[in-house]
Amino acid sequence: MYKILIVDDERVELQFLRHVIEKYKLPLNICGEAEDGLEAVELADRLKPDFVIIDISMPHKNGLEAAAIIKQKHPWIKIYILTAYEKFDYAKKAIEIDVEDYLTKPISPDKLISVLKKGIKSKLKEKLEMCKASRLHTNIKAVGPNIKKQLVLDLITGKVKTDKQRAAKKLLGIKTDRFNHMVVFLFFDKKNKNVITSEVTLTNIGAAIDGYLKSQIYSLYSSLTDGRLVFLLEGTVHRDTMESIQEWCLLHGYDVFAGTVTLEKGCDIYSVYKNAEETAENVLFWNRCGFFTEKDAAENSSTKPNVAEVQNKVFTALLQKNSSHAMEMIKGILAEMRIKGLGKEKAVKYVGDLLTLVVCESAKDILLQEEMEFFREQILGLNKKAANVDGLTLGIGEILEELFKRMIPDKISAPEYYVNWVIDYFKKNYHLEVTLDEVAGRLFLNPSYLSRIFKKQTGQGFNEFLNKMRIEKAKALLMTGKFSVGEVGRQVGILDSSYFSSIFKKHTDISPSKLVEDSKSK
Repeated sequence: MYKILIVDDERVELQFLRHVIEKYKLPLNICGEAEDGLEAVELADRLKPDFVIIDISMPHKNGLEAAAIIKQKHPWIKIYILTAYEKFDYAKKAIEIDVEDYLTKPISPDKLISVLKKGIKSKLKEKLEMCKASRLHTNIKAVGPNIKKQLVLDLITGKVKTDKQRAAKKLLGIKTDRFNHMVVFLFFDKKNKNVITSEVTLTNIGAAIDGYLKSQIYSLYSSLTDGRLVFLLEGTVHRDTMESIQEWCLLHGYDVFAGTVTLEKGCDIYSVYKNAEETAENVLFWNRCGFFTEKDAAENSSTKPNVAEVQNKVFTALLQKNSSHAMEMIKGILAEMRIKGLGKEKAVKYVGDLLTLVVCESAKDILLQEEMEFFREQILGLNKKAANVDGLTLGIGEILEELFKRMIPDKISAPEYYVNWVIDYFKKNYHLEVTLDEVAGRLFLNPSYLSRIFKKQTGQGFNEFLNKMRIEKAKALLMTGKFSVGEVGRQVGILDSSYFSSIFKKHTDISPSKLVEDSKSK
């Protein structure tokens, strides 16, 4: 990812540049924005961007003056001049400053993208091949980590040609002709209970691990945005080094899961990377900390419990109101899969198929179509919760618990059950703000469907029934003579006193104040 500084005194132009760069997903991070030349120079000094796009016409110091200062201080920065005027003097001055390009406004998004892509390509070429360029050598400490990261990424995706590999290795002081081993790391934060994906954290971890490895072998590593830390090694990792790395991770609150693969001569390095990555993912899923080869983590049996048989047992347990037994059965199956070394993908698929069958069985007499859709979405979402088997187990438990709640007794139909639930909810919460959408959400039902069955069962609409209950409560409060009309309205959940009086009279044919007067006269 390269850094770019954008400079223009017109906010709309800055917004246009930001929009184009973000929309086309270029490997550019907008590290700063400035609205005048002086600010541009200050940001360039502080942020050290790779690229600067700067308008000529600006207050304090124009774009050409600012560009000249930036270029003099930081000759490696590629500068693009923007101007609304096609003046020969401007173009001549831009050439003298050695800017990358001179662009006339208004510039189209396609033109801007084309220019930036050309600059990015040129930038990478400089980093990898211009070893003899003195300005790159003077800044090698700053750009070295980025080049290392890019080199690893290109190596594992097969994008680096032999000559470019040689140039990059020479630039970085890598003397080995080829790497013999690859390790893909994943790290689990024990405190926050998630896989670490932070670039900063991964970089710090990578540096620490690199310190352990360099005592024995040459290593080249890169952190990927999805949480992978990839090491290319000249030799294999010794057992004592593995133990030292694990101890360091535990000390800092991390569990380490690593997939290791030996690189055979002429092998497809991308396939090797995917192999190591899958191994790391599988041992992470089963909470098997440490370093594993594909053979160590491989399935030693393809046999899985018959999903239909298990489905019948789980469904029966739920019908017998024994949800804990149903959960224990599934946990037992997961434990069996762990022993057999099944991969994460197969384990999640098996559990998804099992729960789908249980839900389909429930749909015959218990669940409604709307509920079926809800459970389908929950089952599909299991994969997102399944960073490891604990996350999968938690997701399964939530689904079974919700399904258990829906196991309605045979004598009560589903609509009757829901309407009774709503009425009971009214009795407990009539004094609060209650809406159809809120209640339907609590039951995981479509609001229109709930409104329809409620009216069919009670003969009254949702709000009508609720207001009638509120009015009955209000009558009792008013007749005590202890509260004003407004206070009573608020106590039964109707905050607007005028609206309260209106619906009170509608339901009782008498105003609340009249009711108070009559009760006092008696």
